[in-house]
Amino acid sequence: MKTKDLENQVRNASNFEHVAERCKSEFIDDGCAAYLEQLMEAHGVSKKNLIIRANIERGYAYQIFRGDRAPSRDKLLQIAIGLSATLGETQKLLKLGGKSELYSRVRRDAAILFCIEKGYSIIDTQILLSDRDLPLLKE
Repeated sequence: MKTKDLENQVRNASNFEHVAERCKSEFIDDGCAAYLEQLMEAHGVSKKNLIIRANIERGYAYQIFRGDRAPSRDKLLQIAIGLSATLGETQKLLKLGGKSELYSRVRRDAAILFCIEKGYSIIDTQILLSDRDLPLLKE
């Protein structure tokens, strides 16, 4: 079900419990850490490899994996790039992490979006950002 369809069902419901039961499979009750776990499994990437590929400090990464620490937007982007996540997966990860999605009208976001779509590594992404005098993803 599309998000807009779910929103319409919730808005037009006379009783929340009924719509909640009818649409229970559509809700995302898990947070960012749980979704990240799903992405790692779907992409066949271990925590160890993700830490290397995303260029994130090990202790900080494990705090994110456990849900003990809310990652910054840049950390979520590094993780998405390290996972070779799709743009849709990246946007969902950002949403679940409480961060703004990539917005193509912002030059830096557009550059990162381009890198995600092209499957760039974290190093290649940082080089593209640097070559265009855009702020790097914070390490």
